[in-house]
Amino acid sequence: MDILYKKLYSIKKNPIIYIGKRSIILLRAYIDGYVDRIMEENPDYTSTFWGFHDYVVEYYKVFSNHNWDRIITAYTSDDDMAFDMFYTLLDKYQDQISAK
Repeated sequence: MDILYKKLYSIKKNPIIYIGKRSIILLRAYIDGYVDRIMEENPDYTSTFWGFHDYVVEYYKVFSNHNWDRIITAYTSDDDMAFDMFYTLLDKYQDQISAK
């Protein structure tokens, strides 16, 4: 499994340790920093996660230049629910990739 996905599922199990609370906004900031660090060490790093934004756009059938976290937040009632929805969509996205 990709190192980024391993980290994402560690965060899901205990978000308080990594980002302080269950928050999609904080999760997005953490991911950006984590990926930046990975890319510093290995500029050739790639991940199937790069397609997640397009999956979210397709899932919600929106045409927006907003990031995936803002799109998910727009379709949920609070940040906590958006955090859960991120992982629901991530699982569906991984299932779709695995099926290909």
